[in-house]
Amino acid sequence: MEGRGPYGEGRGAGVGAFELGEVCERCEAGQVGLNAVRTALDVALMDIAAYAHERALRALKG
Repeated sequence: MEGRGPYGEGRGAGVGAFELGEVCERCEAGQVGLNAVRTALDVALMDIAAYAHERALRALKG
């Protein structure tokens, strides 16, 4: 995947967005099925949840 997202280069990589995009591209090309997309989406969502949880804990610590 090329280019920068609206939030800056590399931020999507921290939450699995690049991996999800790559799996979506492979699905569109017929190389993998929708189950692979669902799995990659689950991983990205878990990463986002973990990041949000970490931020909330840091906010509580002050």
